[in-house]
Amino acid sequence: MCDWTLQRKESSCEFSEQTVQSILRTFRDGFGIPGWSEEGVRRRLMKSDIACFLLGVDKTVYGYALYFIPSMPLNGRFLLWENSIALAKNVQGKGFSSQILRRVLKAYPEKEFGWVGGRTQNPLIFKHYSALGGTLFPFDESYTSEEGRKLLNYLIQNIPEVSSVDQKDQLEKDHGICKRIYKEGRLGDYDDRISGTSCFERKLKAWGFNRNDGDAVVLINRLREKV
Repeated sequence: MCDWTLQRKESSCEFSEQTVQSILRTFRDGFGIPGWSEEGVRRRLMKSDIACFLLGVDKTVYGYALYFIPSMPLNGRFLLWENSIALAKNVQGKGFSSQILRRVLKAYPEKEFGWVGGRTQNPLIFKHYSALGGTLFPFDESYTSEEGRKLLNYLIQNIPEVSSVDQKDQLEKDHGICKRIYKEGRLGDYDDRISGTSCFERKLKAWGFNRNDGDAVVLINRLREKV
């Protein structure tokens, strides 16, 4: 039996070396690639406001999720940005990654969240975000709409993973596709033939998306009032 534990980062504390090693082990197991360095994990932790760990009864870490919350809201509501998430192979497909989003949103009762997003190429993440309800950019609505343009400009100004791609002219702004950003190409050994994701895959193909070339997409859900 596993459950999530959440650790909000306060200004006076840092995440421990044990945390770094737990994330590194989980990433390598979950993605099936060597990937990521210790220093890379530390940098990502420094940019995260909350770290979440999926613990077994023996306190073994089976998953992690890292999130960043920009200080500036958009249209009066805050954005929860997923910096990184991974589950060990033996707990994948059991609904744990979809549980954590709702848990994190409730961990900040002082904030009203209106947006949840991340940069991904994994169709399972598309499915999890879509299950939250609301409007899923770029699939339900593109970044060319009036609200979509405002949203993407906000992301470029407030999210390093988006602004850095834009500065390198690798951001396709109609659909939020980040071209050739992963040197590994496909980032992990995940399945891209998941039930309920063919609608996403058809649109991505039409837009010129190629995960084997290292493409990813900026995925944002405009939440309903209650999640």
